[in-house]
Amino acid sequence: LDCALDWAMDLLSNKVNLCYKLRSERSLSGDIVALQWSPKMDLLALANSDGSVVLNRLSWQRVWITSPGHSSVTAISWRPDGRVLVVGHKDGLVTLREVEDAKILHKFNIGIEIMQLSWAAYPKFSCSGYQDNSSLFTCLLQPLDENDYETAVDPNQLASCDDGTPSVLMIGDVSGSVYLYVSGLFHVATVRLHSPVEKVVWTMLSRDLKYLLVVSANGEKLMYYSFTIPLLKPRISELNLVALKFAFISCLIKYINVALKGMSEAWEDALLLMDAKMADYAVVLPSLLYADVNQFDYRTYQTVQHLQMNC
Repeated sequence: LDCALDWAMDLLSNKVNLCYKLRSERSLSGDIVALQWSPKMDLLALANSDGSVVLNRLSWQRVWITSPGHSSVTAISWRPDGRVLVVGHKDGLVTLREVEDAKILHKFNIGIEIMQLSWAAYPKFSCSGYQDNSSLFTCLLQPLDENDYETAVDPNQLASCDDGTPSVLMIGDVSGSVYLYVSGLFHVATVRLHSPVEKVVWTMLSRDLKYLLVVSANGEKLMYYSFTIPLLKPRISELNLVALKFAFISCLIKYINVALKGMSEAWEDALLLMDAKMADYAVVLPSLLYADVNQFDYRTYQTVQHLQMNC
């Protein structure tokens, strides 16, 4: 906040040069409702009015585009390491997408229209001597087949930045509430403003994790709030470990659901195949019942051989 005030004072005293050179200009086919540069300033995420999200490079080369959704996009934000893009929707859906191929890593719904998203990383703090040994009992889930990449998600990559620093995702809704999610996965707190008609337009956590700053809008009136959160800093490392366990459990549940679905489909295919074979056998069976005794063994052999060749 002090840096922002210093920059504003320099701007008022004409010490800041605001002359910019136009690099390029593009025309788009639809309206843009939200856009944000990646932390490395090499990728630009754009949310269209039809609910689709486009990721472009600095040269405007398209990386990927998602199909239009049933609900419009209202906000987007980047994980601090630039590996995950979070997208908020009007119906309250929050999706975490991988930057490389737009794969959905995780999703949840807060049940109300999202107005603002912000994601920030924070330095590691002491963890009161706790040692995590969960790697002794868990392993990376392998794809169920060569074309399945949805279930092969590394929980460590999902739950933390590349350098392992903890992060907090802040979600502001249309009714004056702010939701805090450690690593963008585990819900740890909900902060409600004084009036339910205030829309959250900006949120930020201080670097020492002691203060939550919120700006809300009520018509043309802007309100600024500063909340103290004394329990977040001394427990951020433990919460980050809990978020990692949550990621492991979430990936495991998804993996089991996909495996059970595949087993159910394979069983249904086997039943359909068995029904078809039994129908073929029912066609041949009447001729066997009224066949001559001398020809019965030979016809039975032919029927069994026919069924075996078609199984």
